[in-house]
Amino acid sequence: MSKTKSLIALCFIALLSACNFPAGSNAVPTQDLAQTLDAARTQAAQTVAAEIASRPTDTPLPPTATLAPTATQLPSATLPPTVAPTNTLPPPTATNTFIPWTPTITNTPTPSDYNCTITSVSPASGAQFNKKEEFDAKWVIKNTGTKAWNTNDMDFRYLSGEKMQKYNDIYDLKENVNPDGSITFIVDMIAPDATGTAKTSWGLMLGSRTVCSLNISIVVK
Repeated sequence: MSKTKSLIALCFIALLSACNFPAGSNAVPTQDLAQTLDAARTQAAQTVAAEIASRPTDTPLPPTATLAPTATQLPSATLPPTVAPTNTLPPPTATNTFIPWTPTITNTPTPSDYNCTITSVSPASGAQFNKKEEFDAKWVIKNTGTKAWNTNDMDFRYLSGEKMQKYNDIYDLKENVNPDGSITFIVDMIAPDATGTAKTSWGLMLGSRTVCSLNISIVVK
């Protein structure tokens, strides 16, 4: 750096000297002076450039380490507080419902004016007979109604089933039967000429009204 300053100082001195040369003396021609100044400036520039080039270059600083971004911990999710269910309605109150007692009425059957009960029947149901074998069908009948059975109003009739009677399909009531009284009705019959079960049905009739049903069922061998 000191050399540069010395060259610059010499250049200024040369310029000053040139200016003080008297006129008409053997002065250095102006053209030579200009060339000398240019050479001095060139030399000075080259010296300055060499001086700058010879300076040690600044050692570059190492690059600043870039820190890796640290993971930012996310805030933990905050669960909403559990709200206990609140019963807005009051609990139901048991209500005692009064149910009035209703007495149970038992209907006592009123005796019909005409009614009967079969107290005995023969032959028994399922009794066996041979083909064409004769037998008596017999019923003992009790009057359980409120009115007497009158011979002029009532009779026994064949209604349905196997016709096993030997004679008539209808018979008169032989005598009057008062309430709680009984009568025996007998019909002569003969077994059919075919094996199997044979059934017949008769009735104690009041006009077209059946007061009592009389049935027989036998087995023919």
